[in-house]
Amino acid sequence: MKILASDMDGTLFFHRRVHLKDISAIRKFQKKGNKFGFCTGRYLSGAVDNNPIGLHPDFYIASSGAIILDRNLNVLYEKTIPYPLGKNIWDTYSKENWMMIHTGNREKTYLTTVSWKNKNNPVLVKDYDIVKEEKVHGFSVVVSTSEEAQKVAKEIEENYPEVWAFVNKNSIDIVPRGCSKGAGTKFIQSYYKDVLIGGIGDNYNDLPMLEEADIAFTFAKSPEEVKLKATHIVDSVAHAIKILMEE
Repeated sequence: MKILASDMDGTLFFHRRVHLKDISAIRKFQKKGNKFGFCTGRYLSGAVDNNPIGLHPDFYIASSGAIILDRNLNVLYEKTIPYPLGKNIWDTYSKENWMMIHTGNREKTYLTTVSWKNKNNPVLVKDYDIVKEEKVHGFSVVVSTSEEAQKVAKEIEENYPEVWAFVNKNSIDIVPRGCSKGAGTKFIQSYYKDVLIGGIGDNYNDLPMLEEADIAFTFAKSPEEVKLKATHIVDSVAHAIKILMEE
């Protein structure tokens, strides 16, 4: 048995669409007894419920590793941001930026604006107290440029040592310290008894996953720093699966 942990946006999903060859390759991979799952910065519902292609992942690593579930949506691992810390971060960055609160509530999506398209109930957050009873796994912050995102991420980690911040283009994912796509990848590898695991992603927030995977895949379009961490440069998830099966 082998495992492939795949990023979603920009790796498997392109404007919410997936290439047919990738779908076919994933299904064949699973049918042979291997395990395929999502490893994403998306919040829980974004990973679990916004899957329009009918794939059936064997695991979900969501919110950059702050919550991990099996194929039946049983929680295998979870770490949350305490209310006082979360409120401080929210109050500091939500005034000037678009933000989302990652929670365990799959029925509601907490945002700074309700104009964002999502099939779940979008809730406009005017006061952080609205999520006081929720399990908060992290935040997404969207800024103007990738350069600004790098600056804000560094600032967040300097001011809030209890969290880590990961950059994805012009956005920052904030999660509890110790959580990352890499930590999630290692957890899944251990969960399946330390079998060979591959990871595929396209941006900076995928670096921890690529570093922890036995075989790391990325694309020619990826940032240079990401390509340097890859074992193989591929053109699709299907291409990565083909190489993984030959290992």
